[in-house]
Amino acid sequence: MNLNEKYLANMCVFSVCMLLVVWVIPETIALRHCLLILGFIVSGLIIKKNIQSLYPIRASNLSIYILFSIFIWVGIHWTFFSLDTELELSEIQSLWVRTFLGCVMGVGLGVSLRKYAQLARYFYVSIFATPLINLGAYGFDCFRQGSLVLPNNFVRFLFTKIETAYFGGMATAVASGNLIYLLTLNGNRQVVRRMVYWVFGIALMLASAIVSSTKNGMIIILVICLTLVIIFGVSVLKNYSKNQFIRISILTLIIFFICTSWSVHKRYASPGWQDLLYDIQVAVDIDNNKQWMKAEGAPTYPLNALGHPIAINTYSRVAWATAGLRLIGQYPLGYGSINRSFNGIQNVAGIAHEHIGQTHSGWVDYGLAFGVPGLSILISALLLTIYFGLKNKDQLNLVAVSICGALFVFCIFAEMSWKQYFESMLFFIAFSTAVVGYRKLDGGATGVVKN
Repeated sequence: MNLNEKYLANMCVFSVCMLLVVWVIPETIALRHCLLILGFIVSGLIIKKNIQSLYPIRASNLSIYILFSIFIWVGIHWTFFSLDTELELSEIQSLWVRTFLGCVMGVGLGVSLRKYAQLARYFYVSIFATPLINLGAYGFDCFRQGSLVLPNNFVRFLFTKIETAYFGGMATAVASGNLIYLLTLNGNRQVVRRMVYWVFGIALMLASAIVSSTKNGMIIILVICLTLVIIFGVSVLKNYSKNQFIRISILTLIIFFICTSWSVHKRYASPGWQDLLYDIQVAVDIDNNKQWMKAEGAPTYPLNALGHPIAINTYSRVAWATAGLRLIGQYPLGYGSINRSFNGIQNVAGIAHEHIGQTHSGWVDYGLAFGVPGLSILISALLLTIYFGLKNKDQLNLVAVSICGALFVFCIFAEMSWKQYFESMLFFIAFSTAVVGYRKLDGGATGVVKN
């Protein structure tokens, strides 16, 4: 049976869009597995039909091969360096299988959007699903209460804060990549309409982060938005044209949303930002302040330099990450578990501890799991994708660069090395590497879509 390539691309985009909708919804694991398998099969067929666009190895597609080398390193690690072979094998047979399926699916999506750019609009819409679901749940909670619910009192989550933060960050990255691309075009009515669409998409992400009271979500969205403001500001200063008014208007709108969201977030959702640096100063001193070794919330916590009670979640996460960095230095090849390395490696090191979860820093947790070699593989794939994506600034490349940049920053302070978050992270990296590494056989690259 000779399946039409356009049909395969449609099936790939469909499976990805559905997966992006259900990835964060509880009790959907069977559906997620079905979508992963479907996406893997059709993506494999797409890759086979377009293998000459991805092979042989070139500088621009090297990041694809570097990314997939992580699976070789996992096998080598389990064979020779694992500190818990039984636990590592169980994750290889479950989490790593799903991660491999997701990576192939990501490459298939990248190729599909390169070949059929009009399909990108469906991917763009579906990536906004999580914040839309979150805001819908908040609206329903307000309806039940008969009034607006303060963010800290909003408890009817369908999923956890990290999912709101993570997928909100990815959606903001996609919006920013598209805005940067649109900045290079002539400011006709259609371009302005598309710019406004993406700016209000960012406003949607900010609103979702506010109602979820997620500091991580607010940080990553603000980092992306501030980067966007700098790019727009430089464009306004460097290039005088008839589009200047449009650029200034968009820039003003973005700044307005940033300032308003930040003010509301600080006042109603997550107070205590003014003490953040002082709290971090206490938290990094893990030798003198050892509350991180106890269960979170159990011990008496120290005051910060201002004499204020330290924010417990800030202290715990910074202290755990500091301890994790020290342990990576002591065990540079890693423990071998995505989900339980911090707990396991503390046991190996003889550190008494009551916290059995993660450090809540994606890079630290991943470094604890697969060491410096594992970190080198993922970070190299991200940086190479960013570098070659910026050498050819078409629409899809700019989206890929934005996603990689957002992931690099987000993994510093958010718990991405955990279950389905890790799977989805590698899916997005694989997608980005394929977008940038794809070579059209006539020598060019496709990837412009009207959205």
